[in-house]
Amino acid sequence: AEDTKAKSVIPISPVERSAWSIISHAPEAIMRVFIRPSVAESSSALILMSAVQPAGEKTFFSTKPLVYLGTISYSIFLLHQNIMWYFGELLKKIVHVPESMMFPIFMTIGFGMIVVLASFWYRWFEVRFAKGWSAAFAKV
Repeated sequence: AEDTKAKSVIPISPVERSAWSIISHAPEAIMRVFIRPSVAESSSALILMSAVQPAGEKTFFSTKPLVYLGTISYSIFLLHQNIMWYFGELLKKIVHVPESMMFPIFMTIGFGMIVVLASFWYRWFEVRFAKGWSAAFAKV
C-alpha cells in the first residue's frame, strides 16, 4: 500500500515559504497584480518569482539581455539624463513632435539610443579606465 502522506519532492527554502505565505494569505492583492499591474507591482512580482525559482533553473534576471543591461548599467546611469534632455529638445524644437507622442518615442527610440551610447561608453571608457587603475595599483 502506498503512503498517503504528501511528500515534498523539492525542499522549500525560507524565501519560498515566505513568498507562498504572502500569496496564500492575500489572493486579492495577487489578483490585482495580474489583472491591472502598475510598474511597481509588476517589478515586485518579477523579483518575487525570480527569488523562488528552483535551484538550477534560469531566472528571468539571469537572461543574457538583462545581464548585459546590468553590465552597462553604470554607463546608462551616467548618460541617460543628458541624452534624454537633448533628445527631447530636438524633438520639441526641431522636429516639432506633439507632446502626446513624446513618451512613446522616449520609451522606444530614446531607450535604444541610451543602450547603444552606454554600450559604447562602457567599452571605450569604463573598461579602459578600470584596466588603467588595476595596472596602476598593481605597481604600488
